[in-house]
Amino acid sequence: MTPVPMTSAVRDRWQLRRLTWTTAATMPMRDLQALTDTAQHIHLPPINASLAAPRGFVVGIGPDPRAAHVVAANVPGAAHIPTVASATGAIEHVTVSSHLIDAADVARLRHYSYVLVDESSCAGPYHLATMVVSLCLAGVPVATTWLPLIVRSMIDRSLLELTDDIDEQAVRCPNQREALSLSIRRCAHRTHRGVIVPAEVHPAVLVVIDTTDEEASTRLLAEAEQQTWPNIQIRVNTAAIPTDAAFTTELDAGVTYGPHHIEDLVFAHHYSASGRVAGARRFQLASRGRVVLEQPDIVGEGMGHPAMPGTTMWQSNEPRDGDRRPPYVVHGCNAVALGQETDPPTQERPDLLVAHHDDLPQLPWLTRSSDAVGTSYFAQANAPGHS
Repeated sequence: MTPVPMTSAVRDRWQLRRLTWTTAATMPMRDLQALTDTAQHIHLPPINASLAAPRGFVVGIGPDPRAAHVVAANVPGAAHIPTVASATGAIEHVTVSSHLIDAADVARLRHYSYVLVDESSCAGPYHLATMVVSLCLAGVPVATTWLPLIVRSMIDRSLLELTDDIDEQAVRCPNQREALSLSIRRCAHRTHRGVIVPAEVHPAVLVVIDTTDEEASTRLLAEAEQQTWPNIQIRVNTAAIPTDAAFTTELDAGVTYGPHHIEDLVFAHHYSASGRVAGARRFQLASRGRVVLEQPDIVGEGMGHPAMPGTTMWQSNEPRDGDRRPPYVVHGCNAVALGQETDPPTQERPDLLVAHHDDLPQLPWLTRSSDAVGTSYFAQANAPGHS
């Protein structure tokens, strides 16, 4: 049998996978520089996002949040790295199974405000880059400013622009930390998620606006046209017409939608392996649009969470109500109910809802009444930062 010649790209990727920090320390500078230059053209292969699917990734970090320094278990001496101090407290070392972060690893990180990675986290640059992307796919705020150039070269620049801003100050507010988490996860899915066939990169989504209210129909049409998902088909009052779209969803007159609504649903379908996905019934407008009410116990995502009516997406080749199982509920902060006549929580029952009079970082797209008074993987119901 004649051996198949190795292409330059395959050879370069093979060399990067084998490179360790120990080897790099003994390489001639010219060879190391050449390999670093090569890394700028060798992107990581797509990563299976379902390994670290953020099912209910909720953090109760308390009043003294700490950072975690993540180390893969196969790094020599990983269990004996001493704890170091940061500006506000200790940085604790957390050992994960490998550079491919899984759901159990994510669970170990739930009580930390953000994580740090560096050369000691993995045996080599290729595995460290994979660890960073795996953490981002799970929505974990990971600080990357200390990453070596050879590692940064293998990670999409748009993702690094977000993670480079992660530090103690950036995640101090729970609401801001949640917004950063959502942005990081969404960007990682855009740039590094794995797909089976090229057609699955941007499957078509049929968006049905099923209302006779002309004003609501106009608003929903505008919200549909502002969606960031690049492949949608919009129809008004035509739910029964056959479609070649992979997925179908309906927009409800009683809900206002953020621009990432459909994008996050498609991503969730990919990593949850669920036939039906939906947004969470977490936020609603009250006091005629001046106040946002939040159900603080509806944070995170997974099966069995309360779904917002008018946010379900299903496979177009299946009946809308054919699957009786509850949908996989996505944590994306993309839908707010328009319950404008709902009163804020009273002093007698403050545990039911949290009233936000100020704008929330998780909902930058939400338009509120002009007379308004001017979580998540990581949010906590009564943590500092809730307005």
